Formats: sequence, C-alpha cells, structure tokens
Amino acid sequence: GWSVLGMGHSPISRAVVADKTVVDPEALALAIEQAVAKARIRSRNAITAMPASQATRKTVVMPKDLSEIEQENFMQVEAPNHIPFPLDEVRMDFEILGQNDVEKNSYDVQLVAVKTEDLQQRVDALAAANLVIDVMDIDEFAIERVMRFVTAQYPLSDTNEHIEALIDIGHEFSVLYVLKDGRSIYTREQNFGMKQLTDEVSRRFSLSAQDTQAQLSLEKESSLPPEYHNEVLPQFRLEVASQINRLIQYFFAATSHNRVSRIWISGGGGSLNNISEEVHDLTGVKTAVINPLGYAQVENGVDPAYIQAMGPSFLTAFGLAMRED
Repeated sequence: GWSVLGMGHSPISRAVVADKTVVDPEALALAIEQAVAKARIRSRNAITAMPASQATRKTVVMPKDLSEIEQENFMQVEAPNHIPFPLDEVRMDFEILGQNDVEKNSYDVQLVAVKTEDLQQRVDALAAANLVIDVMDIDEFAIERVMRFVTAQYPLSDTNEHIEALIDIGHEFSVLYVLKDGRSIYTREQNFGMKQLTDEVSRRFSLSAQDTQAQLSLEKESSLPPEYHNEVLPQFRLEVASQINRLIQYFFAATSHNRVSRIWISGGGGSLNNISEEVHDLTGVKTAVINPLGYAQVENGVDPAYIQAMGPSFLTAFGLAMRED
C-alpha cells in the first residue's frame, strides 16, 4: 500500500504563476521551499509535471520490428509531422501503448512534446529551491494514473460503458477530464474556480485578499458571519454545480457520448461542504469527492484532518508519487 510520509502546500498568486506560466521564478522557488519544509521532506529528488495545456500529445503508428535506436530515429523523423514547433525548440519523449488495432505489425505510440522554454522555467524554479528533477511528467498522465487506482476501489456494477468524469476545481481554472478504461478521452478547461468565492467574500465583508484566505481556512471558516453560510456559500456551491453540468454538456456536444457513469470532484472545490450532493441533484449522476490520500496509511507527524481537508487538491501529486520508474 501507500503511506503519507509528509505533506505540505504553500499558496501562490498571479504575480508568481499566471495562466500556468511562471512569472516570478524566484517567488515560485521560495513557495516550493516552504511547502517542502512544511512537509518535513528531506529528499532533494523531485518528480513534477507540466500542464497538459502546454504539451502536444499525439498518437503515432510505428512498425514493431525496430530496435530501440531505430525507434528513436523513427520518432525523430516522424515527430515534425505532428508537432507544431521546430524540433530544436521542444523537448519530446514517447511511450509504446500497445498493438495498433488495424495494423497488427505496428504499435500505437504516444508522442509528447513541450516547448523547451516552458519546461526550463519549471526546472529553474525547482533548482532554485535546491531540488533536482528526476522526472518531468505531464499532469494529465498523473491524473490518469491516480484515477485508475481510485476507481478500482469503487468498481461500477452496471454493465454499460464506464465513462468517468473528473472535474478538478482550482483557484482560477476548472478542468474536466473524461476517462474511458483509465485513459483520458476528453479534456476541457473553464475559466472558473475558487477565486470567485474568495473575491465575493472579500467584497461582501470588506476583507483584504490575505485576510480572506485566512478566514476561508479550515480552522476559521466557521467564524465567518451567518450571511456567508446562509447566502454566499450556497450560491457559490450552486454555481459550481452549474459549471460542472455545463462542462459535461460540452463533452456530450463534442463527442458521440451522451452519458457519464460517475462524476468525481477534486481540487479546492472538493472542500466545499455538500458539493457532491449539489452536483448530483443538478446532473442526476452519481457524484463523489475524490481524496486519494484517504487510501493511504498516515505516518506519525502527518495530521489526518489536514489530509481530509486538503487531499482532493493533491490528486496530481499523488499520481506523480505512484510512478513506478
């Protein structure tokens, strides 16, 4: 099984990372150092991930009877047909997925490329935080990995095609991942997140951004005025459910699918009280908050309440930790 040895986070602002682009590498490095210190992690070796929105991901058909060197050469020749940037401006890698359904003597190969400039920003930030990157993954692959793990704990009993929808509700953006047989088949990003709640609390109660973040913390949320609990939070929760329903309708419109088997909620939105019930009532689909750390043993020094509250925000981190190489 899995054990949580350490866990920590450090908030950052748009002045540090905006639209998933690193604006201030030094401030990002400081935030990483603080998170690692809070988690009491001593290892200097790190696994991290690029946003899928900054990666090009294509499936390429490759002959089976190639040596490793020949595979590398084949992909170097084939890559320019699939990557919208010059090869000298990207870093790329590939993974053999399995036999091609049509051409039995060929493999389906997943090709992934990211711009060197985008990758280097993250490498530099982690280096400034005194960390060495062992692996640079893509966040969508980490999501796939942890979703296969979690859905195995809760197998669906119906015999219909199993389509799992995961909505990761971040600070500024929410991302829908739709998975079939453990593989992502659709993603869509929406400009909506927990920032709408913090902005409304700040405006309604005349609080600074820093004070708002403090008031919305697990320990202090109950001290907010009744207006927050009776009006602000229920309205925001309904808006979250509406946004989730809208994202799923986009999926139906863009594909041949017309149903999902289950909805999972992760990210900061997973901490909202009764959010799964709100989404279920609006969509009619079985809904649950996903907390992969809930399946792990908690070591001494790690607060179980912290895992319960923050676990839904650590989905990508858990998926990265699950790597076997």
